[in-house]
Amino acid sequence: MSQIAHSSPFTMRLVFGIMMLLGVLSQYLVTVISAKHNKNPLVVLMLDGFRYNYLDKVVNNPGGFNEFLTKGVRAEWVNGVFPTLSYPSWTTLSTGLYPESHGILGNYFFSRDHNKQFLLEGANNETFWWSKAEPIWTTATKNGLRVATILWSRSDVPVHGVLPEKNQGYFVARGVQAIEKTLNKVVSYLDEGFDLVMAYGEHIDNMGHSKGPESYEVQQGLLDVGKALQEFFNALEIKNLKDKTNIVIVSDHGMTSHTSFINLYENLPKDDILHVMDQGALALVYLKEGHSPTNTYETLKKATKSISVYLKEEIPKSFNYSKSQDCPDILVVAKPGYTIKGALDDFQVPETWKETSMRGLHGYLPSMPDMRTIFFGIGPGFKKMGIMVPPIDLVDIYQIYCNLLQIPAQPNNGTFEKVKNFLVKANISDGNSMHKFDILFMFSMLIFKILM
Repeated sequence: MSQIAHSSPFTMRLVFGIMMLLGVLSQYLVTVISAKHNKNPLVVLMLDGFRYNYLDKVVNNPGGFNEFLTKGVRAEWVNGVFPTLSYPSWTTLSTGLYPESHGILGNYFFSRDHNKQFLLEGANNETFWWSKAEPIWTTATKNGLRVATILWSRSDVPVHGVLPEKNQGYFVARGVQAIEKTLNKVVSYLDEGFDLVMAYGEHIDNMGHSKGPESYEVQQGLLDVGKALQEFFNALEIKNLKDKTNIVIVSDHGMTSHTSFINLYENLPKDDILHVMDQGALALVYLKEGHSPTNTYETLKKATKSISVYLKEEIPKSFNYSKSQDCPDILVVAKPGYTIKGALDDFQVPETWKETSMRGLHGYLPSMPDMRTIFFGIGPGFKKMGIMVPPIDLVDIYQIYCNLLQIPAQPNNGTFEKVKNFLVKANISDGNSMHKFDILFMFSMLIFKILM
């Protein structure tokens, strides 16, 4: 008779628990090891401010963009989210959610719950801003994949305590040289065996803002980025990575020309106003606690026909905006061709722009054609069509990452039907699937209960 047969009930439970835990751990380690040897890594390159028709400017010399035009997939255009600004759109690209769900309402907005302003130029590294939705880099990390981010949003802030292995959040990195440096880093990370590399470049957006979307500088910026992309593809080929890697190029929004400023704030009941956040295409008006919005609302409505003014409860559902707890009391949206000039008062954030400082801008309704942006894809996970596919929405792109990485998608607002036809594997897991970390935790708790 074996020694175990004479053991106490507690010892039996202990042995049984250890066996179960070892089984789970071994399965988990096998999964992680196999993930770290993923045959088809994914690169997501975001080129900020890339309008959907910009490539028409360099049709005779597209450089590395030609790889996508001749061998990959290109959407006719991508419909953005409201507002068509950087941080809300970056977070949609990372989560597949509309701003009212992921919580990032603009480049500038205010949280009453935390009495805190979100600022484009700020660190924004408090975890409460980012806890409403799980980004793709967190999901991939929790599923055992090696993830690196380069200048991508606030990927350097932990979500539910999880950070990607290499995490570099956004900071200003101007010029095409910054993009060249970023692409060199991408090659190095792929060579080290990373499964997901997400990188960002702002050069085209900067040229659009400072010189205007129809400028020579934007055209030259496209040529320079195209050259950098060609060198990137050449480097991948040298390392035998080109045919193995799925590469996606996305952007956050388009760009339109600035025409004329409009002034709104001279006659406002300023004692009612706590903050006016942002300027340009929109303004978010937050009132002091207990102050009625009526006077401010009516004054803004009468100011000019060049804006649309909404109380929080009037914001159209199509904006996918008003359900957020940080939604402003009053939302002001400029009509195309007009730019809201910031107030000269202390409640204005950021300080008002100078008259001549902005020749191109964005933030308008995504239905405006100039706000449309791009999606390009190439690699073994895409059907090698070399054609243009019908328009998709920014919320749809997140599911493409999940499909290519073969990891479960979290709940999102995208429609997989719009993208599955150009993917080799036309399937995707849903957010009901448990992460391997979650499974490990569940079994650990089970062992604890057995031993108790």
